[in-house]
Amino acid sequence: MFINSSMVQVDRQVELSVTFYQAAKHSRGTILFCPGLGATQVGFASDAVFFAEQGYDCVTVDLRGFGESSRPPQLTLEQYSLERLALDIIAILDGTKLRTINFVGNSLGGVIGLEIIRLRPNALTSLVTFGTTYQLDIPGWMVSIQNVTSYLLGRKALAYFVAKSSSRHQHTREIVREMFSSFPNDIGRLVSMNVGQYDYRSIAGKWNRPILLLTGDNDRGINQKLAPTLAALSDKPAFHYQMIPNAGHFANLDNPRGFRQALLNFL
Repeated sequence: MFINSSMVQVDRQVELSVTFYQAAKHSRGTILFCPGLGATQVGFASDAVFFAEQGYDCVTVDLRGFGESSRPPQLTLEQYSLERLALDIIAILDGTKLRTINFVGNSLGGVIGLEIIRLRPNALTSLVTFGTTYQLDIPGWMVSIQNVTSYLLGRKALAYFVAKSSSRHQHTREIVREMFSSFPNDIGRLVSMNVGQYDYRSIAGKWNRPILLLTGDNDRGINQKLAPTLAALSDKPAFHYQMIPNAGHFANLDNPRGFRQALLNFL
């Protein structure tokens, strides 16, 4: 297996940190792992190694302004819209000429995958989401309260809170604290303002390629919001739903064996 990290230019102002894991044997396709708000490619590193050993080329990425990726000189809502975040990933696909893309996204990463389908339906071969609901309607005042709370907590306290509230597993909490220890509050505020309200149920329902919606059985915040998504997609032949036991919002970290087996079976 060969691992290479590089910076990929996605527009005139921003470079994304991307890591490529070349399959240990003849490639069975490519898996692109996309993190959620505040997370980084660190959270998918072990998964990328595992799937590369199974014969898949793998790609992990830090979203703009997170992890090792650069941030635009001027922060605006437009710079952190779902469309802009999806176009960043599309730029990676175009620039590296990747093909047969199985997209795996956690939380916000899953929503970015849905936005890619809206913008360019043929860009992806399949879509896997976890910790993601395909429809969300959070009042603006609630988003504002969440942003103020994050700011007041500060990075260290926020990292501790997110780790403790999202997982019961110490190993997962350590990784989450590492990822969120450098959380850029100003960027997080802009992303939150852009993702409080969206609805991709119709887009997912009309897409003619396979979708796997995974969820951790302990991910209460997301699971309470999934009913409208499951109802809208239950009749779609290529739609699959599976719950990962003993797992929360970061199901791949809480139960890596269950997560990887579900993904292998789907692929």
